[in-house]
Amino acid sequence: RYLLPSGRWKFKEQKNTTLVLRDDRRWLILSPSKKTFHAQIVSGDEPRWNPSMPSQMLLIHGNELWLVTKESDPRVLWRQSKPIRQAVWHPEGEDIFLATSKEIFALHLSEGREVQMTHLHTWDEIKDLTFAGDDLFIAGTKDHITGLWKLTVE
Repeated sequence: RYLLPSGRWKFKEQKNTTLVLRDDRRWLILSPSKKTFHAQIVSGDEPRWNPSMPSQMLLIHGNELWLVTKESDPRVLWRQSKPIRQAVWHPEGEDIFLATSKEIFALHLSEGREVQMTHLHTWDEIKDLTFAGDDLFIAGTKDHITGLWKLTVE
């Protein structure tokens, strides 16, 4: 038996043996097993699950990007003064693409705890981004033209 923290917790989803409950912008990550019961509470918007490692997810919390890994302490991957518009995993799960209101960055997670950051491009304004296949699609304005832009990632 596990007593829930105070709040209005509702089941959001299940990933393998991980249960995810939500209370507004708080997330309760439960990892029950036969011998132990691991629980984490983190804050942020919608989880972005790693496509190649279902025990990892990203959460945006204002100007911070958090990596939450099952049965490990959450850690900050990015903290800057500007809010994050969006963050998406590369389909292979080792890289993350992050957008602020004007810039796109790639974050590479090495096997250690180090994060390598690369600035990819600057737009007039970025509204959103997503991956489709090997391409990163950006909704925004570039050179005073508003549209959907494609950035091929190698």
